[in-house]
Amino acid sequence: MPAEKEIPWCTVFLCGGALLCHTMVLVGNIDTSDTVHAVGKSADGWAAVGISVSDSLHVELDALLANVTVQLTDAINRTMQTQQMLDMVLSMVGSTGTDAAFGAMTSVSLLQTASGEGGNPMGAVMEVVTKALAALPHFQQGLETFQNMLAHIKPALLQVGIWVNTFADKVQATVDGFGTSMDRVQKIFDQAMSKISPTAGEGEDLMLHDTFNLFDTDGSGNISVQDLQNCAELYSITAIQGESASDLLERYDTDEDGEISTDEFPALVADDSITAIMATVLRAYAKRLSQVAGNVGASRMRDEVASTVVQYFQLVCSKNLTKVGWVSNMLTNGTLPIEFTADVMAELALQKDDPNVLTTADVGQIVIGTMMTLEPEYTMKALQLLSTSEHWTAEGFNPDDQSAVVQQVTEWTTSGPEAVDALKKVMVELLQAEGHSAEHVDADHVARVMAGMPAAAARMTEERMRAHRQEVHQQRVSARRQLYNTSGQQALLVQLLGGVAFQDGGVPDLSAQALRKGVPAKPETLLFAKWLSANATRTANRFQEQCFNYTGQSSSPLDAFNTQIQGMVKKISGFITLMKDYSTPAGIEKLEDLVAEFATHAMDDVFKVVKNIIMSTMGKVEGAVNATKDAVVNGLDGQKASLLEMATQYEHERPPRWLKHFKKTGSGLDGVAAQRHASNTEFALTHGSLREVQLPGGVSPEQLTDVWEKTSTMLRQLEVMLPTAIDLLKFARKEVSAVSATLESLFGSLAENGKGTFDQAAVLYKMIWVFYYYIVMPMTLAILYYGFWASGYFGGPQATKDVEEYEPPQSFMERCRCCCHACCNCCRKCHDMQLCFWSFILLFQVIVLLLFVISVVFIILAGVKIFVGSSCAQIYLLGDTHVCTETLNMLATFLATFQIGQGEVPLSMACEHHNLKTCTIIEGKLLMSIILTVVGSFLASIFSFQLIFDTAMLHERARWRRMVAEMDLEQLK
Repeated sequence: MPAEKEIPWCTVFLCGGALLCHTMVLVGNIDTSDTVHAVGKSADGWAAVGISVSDSLHVELDALLANVTVQLTDAINRTMQTQQMLDMVLSMVGSTGTDAAFGAMTSVSLLQTASGEGGNPMGAVMEVVTKALAALPHFQQGLETFQNMLAHIKPALLQVGIWVNTFADKVQATVDGFGTSMDRVQKIFDQAMSKISPTAGEGEDLMLHDTFNLFDTDGSGNISVQDLQNCAELYSITAIQGESASDLLERYDTDEDGEISTDEFPALVADDSITAIMATVLRAYAKRLSQVAGNVGASRMRDEVASTVVQYFQLVCSKNLTKVGWVSNMLTNGTLPIEFTADVMAELALQKDDPNVLTTADVGQIVIGTMMTLEPEYTMKALQLLSTSEHWTAEGFNPDDQSAVVQQVTEWTTSGPEAVDALKKVMVELLQAEGHSAEHVDADHVARVMAGMPAAAARMTEERMRAHRQEVHQQRVSARRQLYNTSGQQALLVQLLGGVAFQDGGVPDLSAQALRKGVPAKPETLLFAKWLSANATRTANRFQEQCFNYTGQSSSPLDAFNTQIQGMVKKISGFITLMKDYSTPAGIEKLEDLVAEFATHAMDDVFKVVKNIIMSTMGKVEGAVNATKDAVVNGLDGQKASLLEMATQYEHERPPRWLKHFKKTGSGLDGVAAQRHASNTEFALTHGSLREVQLPGGVSPEQLTDVWEKTSTMLRQLEVMLPTAIDLLKFARKEVSAVSATLESLFGSLAENGKGTFDQAAVLYKMIWVFYYYIVMPMTLAILYYGFWASGYFGGPQATKDVEEYEPPQSFMERCRCCCHACCNCCRKCHDMQLCFWSFILLFQVIVLLLFVISVVFIILAGVKIFVGSSCAQIYLLGDTHVCTETLNMLATFLATFQIGQGEVPLSMACEHHNLKTCTIIEGKLLMSIILTVVGSFLASIFSFQLIFDTAMLHERARWRRMVAEMDLEQLK
């Protein structure tokens, strides 16, 4: 009797549960793959943000800073011109009217004599007034110079006023937070890419080649303990500081020579305590190189170009002496002006002790030595130019530094073999000229001469500079004496300016230095700077690409460009704080009011001083006052028309503001005559005598305004402030260009590699789990089929039939059918054999074990995902649309040209369009992915393990069914 069919409910339940759990794992991992793909888009979006910020810093902020620098430099020049012109105005007035008045005072009987002889008693007085009026054109020129100065400095002040608002505390806080967020988000991307990058570990040989010279800080060709310690200090690597350097060298110095050679270097950098140290050092070098490239490319003035070229030398001397030769050749072959070559040599000496140099070798010695090797005559010619006082002051260097610079450069030029040979030749020629038959010179004598040359050159330079400064001082003293030489000029100086001329005090030397530094570089020099910047940028990008391929990261864990952004903002804020009093609307209005006040009252005060002197002269002659009172008043009133006529001669098409104000209000020239008339009448009628007016010492009954002193003070404050402001502005520009270059380098690498790396990882991850699913699903379905077959379905287990007589196949189809039948027959007849079955069970156990391991891995990954998600919770910019949009809009306030990509999407929609909410992307699919993968993998492992036991029972059921079938078959026989 055949066994009845039955449904294997347990097998159905287990297989269904296993399939469901495997599907959960597949869906969860597909979600993870989609998340990785979305993170790749987010990385691309943030890379676009970083590059856009870099472009805005370069195109907008750096250009504005450069323009303001030029305007402020021009303001220094115009301030000094205004001071000179106003001093000249007072000098001219003093040398005409005031001196004439003092001449009249020397003859106390002037009026008495004129009246007694029947002449005109006011003739001499009117002559004094007429001479004073002759200075009016000079006052007009001085006023126009003053107004032009304000007109030219006003655009710079307005721009600074805009920065006062755009660099407000709220904006600075937003920019600071934005920089911190960009730092954090880049670290998130780097952590992920380091695990999934397919290129991680590539290019080790190239990394070894490019980093060995960076560890060899003294350029000796081997790495000593001191080199390792220097490297630790230069690149802030704590793992090789102190005794750690000695321990590492002792561990990997296989030939025990006390140094690490190129053959021993790979083992050193592979030590577990200094993991990825090659990438850390090379990336730090590339970052500095990109900053220098940005500074060189942004340089406009000749002093900026020379300084940044020296910074380039300081970098490449620690890495590539070939490039040192290329640049040195450009400096000495006549391609660039020799003045620029001399400036570079001076900057090498001035920056000799720069702590930021990434090598302990003497950079100046290397560069000057290379220049002497290539073109010794040209190099010495540049040194000779450098030692002249005229060149040094013309280039804007500090005169106090010249002797030390010349001594240092002379020491560099005389230390090479070329200089020694040249000196020997000269000494032999001198001896032969004196009648000696010497053909060579003692080496010790040559060495002593060479050793004394730097100090001798310094002494000679110092003497020349002292004489030059004395000459300049004498010229200033002489000019000052010529301006205020006569008693009339000195009287105006004392009464209007308190004895301090416009050009007295201040910082004329610093102002002159700032002016000379602010000279634009020549076109060939700027072209050279662009070439050097492009070369350095390409090299820095190549090193960044190497580091990415080697580590899978776009930046080093030590990199934090937010500190650079903070430094940039602080320097710009320092400049703004210095200029704030003059750049706000109230400050600009104050300057304009001072110009208007000067136009209104300045010449009025001059005439008051002249009048006081005249009145003082008249007051000494009491007897003539009554007889000449009417003549004095009528004579002054009669000058009114002539004064205005003379003033009008110097009007332009649009009359100056002060002259229109005079005509409208009756002040100025018109007011001077009216005030004189009222004053003289009042004193004559009330007191009957001008003697009662106390005039000695120049004290006027009509008090002078302080407009001359206020103007002088303001101009002197500008003269002192502007050079400092320009220096701060240049430092700020360096920071801006450095930050721009750093962002371009780091986020350029992220843009080039980030999205591709994440997309590739997402596709590969998805393919792996789809492949996994299509392997596990057929096996599970096969077990389900086996359960139904063992339970009697699909024919069920049958009794073994006798072997029929073999008939060989004849046709091709018969051969194929025979092959397939043989395979199926093996499965039918051997499946219930002990060896076959338990082999299958062991294989399935291995699969279950792998599923269990995978579930454990999923738990670990879930922990990592939770950690990443928790770290995101503190960065609101990466998770909140409102905060993200507000931050971008605030950044656009800071940088008006800021837009992401080509600006095809407004900033209000950029956070969603460019997937900038990285944390939302991660957290959005994080929880479901964790649930599906962890729960699904564990349950799938449990169901699969139970299927092993169920399969064993099914196998036993199939064996008994076969036995029953065989018994039935025997009974039938």
